[in-house]
Amino acid sequence: MNSMRSLKDYSTNIVYLLLVVEAVSVFFLWDLNPINEAGESVFAILLAVDLVAFAMISYIYRNYKNGDTLNRGLLLAACCLILVLVYASLAV
Repeated sequence: MNSMRSLKDYSTNIVYLLLVVEAVSVFFLWDLNPINEAGESVFAILLAVDLVAFAMISYIYRNYKNGDTLNRGLLLAACCLILVLVYASLAV
Protein backbone atom coordinates (compact mmCIF):
# COMPACT_ATOMS: atom_id res chain seq x y z
CA MET A 1 0.00 0.00 0.00
CA ASN A 2 2.87 2.39 0.75
CA SER A 3 4.41 1.78 -2.66
CA MET A 4 1.18 2.86 -4.33
CA ARG A 5 1.04 6.02 -2.20
CA SER A 6 4.62 6.98 -3.06
CA LEU A 7 3.91 6.33 -6.73
CA LYS A 8 0.97 8.72 -6.54
CA ASP A 9 3.06 11.45 -4.91
CA TYR A 10 5.90 10.93 -7.35
CA SER A 11 3.59 10.96 -10.36
CA THR A 12 1.68 14.07 -9.38
CA ASN A 13 4.88 16.03 -8.73
CA ILE A 14 6.23 15.13 -12.16
CA VAL A 15 2.92 16.01 -13.82
CA TYR A 16 2.83 19.41 -12.07
CA LEU A 17 6.35 20.19 -13.30
CA LEU A 18 5.49 19.06 -16.82
CA LEU A 19 2.40 21.27 -16.80
CA VAL A 20 4.62 24.23 -15.89
CA VAL A 21 6.96 23.32 -18.76
CA GLU A 22 4.00 23.13 -21.13
CA ALA A 23 2.59 26.45 -19.94
CA VAL A 24 5.92 28.22 -20.41
CA SER A 25 6.50 26.71 -23.85
CA VAL A 26 2.96 27.59 -24.96
CA PHE A 27 3.50 31.16 -23.75
CA PHE A 28 6.69 31.43 -25.81
CA LEU A 29 4.97 29.82 -28.81
CA TRP A 30 2.19 32.37 -28.55
CA ASP A 31 4.62 35.26 -28.12
CA LEU A 32 6.96 34.13 -30.92
CA ASN A 33 6.91 35.74 -34.33
CA PRO A 34 7.58 32.95 -36.87
CA ILE A 35 8.10 35.28 -39.83
CA ASN A 36 11.80 34.67 -40.36
CA GLU A 37 13.70 31.39 -40.60
CA ALA A 38 15.10 31.53 -37.06
CA GLY A 39 11.60 32.11 -35.66
CA GLU A 40 10.31 29.09 -37.54
CA SER A 41 13.11 26.94 -36.12
CA VAL A 42 12.45 28.07 -32.56
CA PHE A 43 8.72 27.52 -33.07
CA ALA A 44 9.33 23.94 -34.23
CA ILE A 45 11.67 23.20 -31.33
CA LEU A 46 9.29 24.61 -28.72
CA LEU A 47 6.43 22.67 -30.28
CA ALA A 48 8.54 19.52 -29.92
CA VAL A 49 9.08 20.38 -26.22
CA ASP A 50 5.34 20.71 -25.80
CA LEU A 51 4.65 17.38 -27.50
CA VAL A 52 7.31 15.50 -25.50
CA ALA A 53 5.92 16.91 -22.25
CA PHE A 54 2.39 15.89 -23.27
CA ALA A 55 3.62 12.38 -24.14
CA MET A 56 5.25 12.11 -20.71
CA ILE A 57 2.04 13.18 -18.98
CA SER A 58 0.10 10.58 -20.98
CA TYR A 59 2.65 7.88 -20.10
CA ILE A 60 2.49 8.72 -16.39
CA TYR A 61 -1.30 8.78 -16.39
CA ARG A 62 -1.58 5.46 -18.22
CA ASN A 63 0.86 3.72 -15.90
CA TYR A 64 -0.71 5.22 -12.80
CA LYS A 65 -4.20 4.18 -13.91
CA ASN A 66 -3.04 0.60 -14.62
CA GLY A 67 -1.05 0.41 -11.38
CA ASP A 68 2.23 -0.16 -13.22
CA THR A 69 5.54 1.25 -12.10
CA LEU A 70 7.18 4.09 -13.96
CA ASN A 71 10.28 3.40 -15.99
CA ARG A 72 12.75 5.84 -14.48
CA GLY A 73 15.16 5.49 -17.39
CA LEU A 74 12.47 6.48 -19.86
CA LEU A 75 11.43 9.47 -17.74
CA LEU A 76 15.05 10.57 -17.36
CA ALA A 77 15.64 10.27 -21.11
CA ALA A 78 12.54 12.33 -21.87
CA CYS A 79 13.58 15.01 -19.35
CA CYS A 80 17.03 15.15 -20.93
CA LEU A 81 15.41 15.47 -24.35
CA ILE A 82 13.33 18.39 -23.11
CA LEU A 83 16.45 20.08 -21.72
CA VAL A 84 18.35 19.57 -24.97
CA LEU A 85 15.47 20.99 -26.98
CA VAL A 86 15.16 24.02 -24.70
CA TYR A 87 18.90 24.69 -24.99
CA ALA A 88 18.68 24.27 -28.77
CA SER A 89 15.87 26.81 -28.91
CA LEU A 90 18.02 29.27 -26.99
CA ALA A 91 20.98 28.66 -29.30
CA VAL A 92 19.03 29.36 -32.50
